[in-house]
Amino acid sequence: MTKPKTKGRRPSTQTLYWNGQWEWHLNELVIKMMEELLAMPYVNRKVTHHLGNQGYWINKKKVYRLMKSRQLLRGDQINMSLKTTNRVKGRMVVPEEPFVYYEMDIKQLYIYGLDRVAFLLTIIDVYTRTVVGWYLAFHISHQCVLEMWTEILKADIVKLHLVNGPIVHVRSDNGSVFIANKVVDFFSKSDLTQEFTHVACPEENGHIESFHSILEDALCHIDFESLEELHDFLESFYAFYNNDRIHESLCGLSPSLFYHLWEKDLIEEQIRKGRKVFFLKVKRYLIKDIIAVQKPELCKCQGLKSLPVRVPRNILAPNSSARNQADNRTIDHPRLQVPNLKI
Repeated sequence: MTKPKTKGRRPSTQTLYWNGQWEWHLNELVIKMMEELLAMPYVNRKVTHHLGNQGYWINKKKVYRLMKSRQLLRGDQINMSLKTTNRVKGRMVVPEEPFVYYEMDIKQLYIYGLDRVAFLLTIIDVYTRTVVGWYLAFHISHQCVLEMWTEILKADIVKLHLVNGPIVHVRSDNGSVFIANKVVDFFSKSDLTQEFTHVACPEENGHIESFHSILEDALCHIDFESLEELHDFLESFYAFYNNDRIHESLCGLSPSLFYHLWEKDLIEEQIRKGRKVFFLKVKRYLIKDIIAVQKPELCKCQGLKSLPVRVPRNILAPNSSARNQADNRTIDHPRLQVPNLKI
């Protein structure tokens, strides 16, 4: 037998104030003081402490309720009433083929020489783990997102899968630049399905979060003096990540090599526990011969070539002494380019 529900006590309309003796102040007076405090970057708990220091007997729950009633909450609250919001249906992404499912996110990067934070927007293809675009600036607006996607959609490889493949999805969190009306309209007109993760569920955007974790490990021991220096490092890092970094989830291949073997139908896929798992259809030692005889016109790429690439310091030099020797190191590094995709 369930206990019948009863209505709770009505919220109080007054707050106790100590002025030599206890007095009752209307909540309107308390809210007015909150508005004055919010001229500074306070959150509700700091407002609670400040009001207590002024003599009010008030707890954080009441402060939160009063601030919410006047829409004074900042930063930690996300507007969930958007009619255009399309939430993800599942946390595990299982794309059918390359370049039909993307994830994007923004990460803060600290520039030591300027004592300032820069923002990095990265877009990744879930199937091949290829970074298809990135943007670095001190400020990123919805216009930056539009410009990046306009360029990405011009790439032949993206247009091929967009026209002939399944529905293309773009997944992101609930950042203001992603939920902007102009961005939502752009994706709708471009026949791209935009979807958003649930609040406080970064695992639903796990591939791009994992990439940013890898990037953070590469940056943790380097102090940059300028935005240009950081940009140069990221340029070499993204080239290394797309063309040379081994991924266990991609049969021990780099994203670009994995895509080329997939094009030649040398990758087998299976679904295990709701996750897509890949296997090589050929012996690993034959991969070198397959690449060597690959003709540029078949995949519209330049194949393997030797390019001078500034290798990230902490990739080649795990300790500080070796890292100092590798500061300006340039080597001839084999690089396999993703066909017709500007990265």
